[in-house]
Amino acid sequence: MKNRYFFFRHEANKYFLLDEAVKKENLAKATLLSFILLQSESGLKKDFYSYYRGLNGLFSIGLEEYARQYALEENFRFLSK
Repeated sequence: MKNRYFFFRHEANKYFLLDEAVKKENLAKATLLSFILLQSESGLKKDFYSYYRGLNGLFSIGLEEYARQYALEENFRFLSK
């Protein structure tokens, strides 16, 4: 095995930072981290766990409507390809 730490997610530090921003009610930081996670891609594939964490972050800070609209738009984009 070339990389002993392969199991460690590349975006894990962002997950922790997002959780901390939500706990401290830092709206700006939580929003930016959520957007970064929503745009995460691994090669040609979208990183769905990061996508979930980004949406969950938006829900947690009170931007439920935006999170719903974003998820709906992404699903329509996926279906239209």
